[in-house]
Amino acid sequence: MVQPKLLSLAVLFSVLLVGCSGPTPRKLDCPIPNVDNSTSPSLPLNITLHIHGSGSMLGYVNHANSRYIQTIDLLRRIFPDKNHNYTISYYRSGTGDQKIDYTKLLRAKLPEFYNGTNTDFPGVTSNIVAMIDPPEKDKDELVVILTDLYQNGADATALANKIQEFYLNDNNKDYAVGVIGIKSEFNGKIYLDKNHQLETFHYNTDDPDKNTPEQFRPFYILLIGPYSQVNNYFNELKTEGKEAFGENSKWLIFSPNHFMEKVANFQDTTDNHKYIPPDKIISKESLNDGSIIVQKDTKLIEFLQLKSSQDKVKAQYSLNFRQTNYTSPLNNEDIDRTIKVQKSDKASKNWVESEDRKALDIEPSGIKFEPSKNQMNLTTSIDPAQLTEPGIYYFKVDLTAKRISEEDWWKEWNSTDQEHEGSKTDNVKEFLLSLQKITTDLMKKNPPLLGRFCYAVQK
Repeated sequence: MVQPKLLSLAVLFSVLLVGCSGPTPRKLDCPIPNVDNSTSPSLPLNITLHIHGSGSMLGYVNHANSRYIQTIDLLRRIFPDKNHNYTISYYRSGTGDQKIDYTKLLRAKLPEFYNGTNTDFPGVTSNIVAMIDPPEKDKDELVVILTDLYQNGADATALANKIQEFYLNDNNKDYAVGVIGIKSEFNGKIYLDKNHQLETFHYNTDDPDKNTPEQFRPFYILLIGPYSQVNNYFNELKTEGKEAFGENSKWLIFSPNHFMEKVANFQDTTDNHKYIPPDKIISKESLNDGSIIVQKDTKLIEFLQLKSSQDKVKAQYSLNFRQTNYTSPLNNEDIDRTIKVQKSDKASKNWVESEDRKALDIEPSGIKFEPSKNQMNLTTSIDPAQLTEPGIYYFKVDLTAKRISEEDWWKEWNSTDQEHEGSKTDNVKEFLLSLQKITTDLMKKNPPLLGRFCYAVQK
């Protein structure tokens, strides 16, 4: 029989062993979501190709082999009538949709297609909104519109609202709107809706003061449909249409979901692409605060040990950052950030939630984008004084996009009903701003993830 005194000593010794045991190994995880920019269609594709047939388009075909005429030929090559990948319909559009066959597309290079002199092509007005029909059930729909964006009543928002009603909304989560802006030779009337009164003025790019690509007359190709299809045809049009479109053409896709080729992170960062001030912070392969120990087994997480408990410190990184093609370049003010923090707990020897979010931050002012290099420069600020006690802290910082940036050309290509400026488009900025707002409102519900940056920091 074990004597009581010996039993008490054994219990005390076991308690001491537990109390003096070493730190518990713990794991850290920094999962990086995959970006789905897949280009494989999920449903049968139906394409409708609309050529705006009103008199406002006539000036583009009064000039031999204009960029507009070259674009008609290009669209015939890109969207032939015999293709097993889709079904397609062609329309001459305006007051209503006049269905035409593939051969008659060639007539869109002639004045008779627009001036109302041929009974095969009666005169129509500029009702672009009527070209936007709802998608068929159980099919993906791609709407392609060739237009100058002149709209009856000069109401640019009506077109954007119709696109929102049928395509760019919560019910069609992966639909997008592509806008290609091209400047072409032109000789004809330009129509203005001035205080609900129709006015016209003549514009001829053969005039000496207008005979440069910058002074040519804009027209547009709109592509409305699944993002993968819009992106595919953008690529094909850009490859095949270099001569037709010229160097000053504009390309932009409005999508609430597709911003990045992949989510930015620390995986590809090397010592040559970061600066950590050695007098204030040490880059580590493991951290140990006596209660837990963590090993660096992935480059996705930065392991940092602070030398001072008070001095603020900044760490700088250069990272791979590749936006999807045709996305408006991001600005600092377009970015939101979310910070989550855990810390080591001495009692449980595990991670617990922490409120010390102010101790580490990536401020928008500390972000610099270099699209030409597919790179972003990131400054991380750490304030040890904001950490409530010594220990290991784990920060996960998510950067998300909150809107599409306005681009300079929206204003540069825009005119109002008070201007007789043939090298610009009446109210195009208002139309693009409407698409920007629709896209931004959708992004607020599910902000696209741009980057995830994880830090283990020991104070």
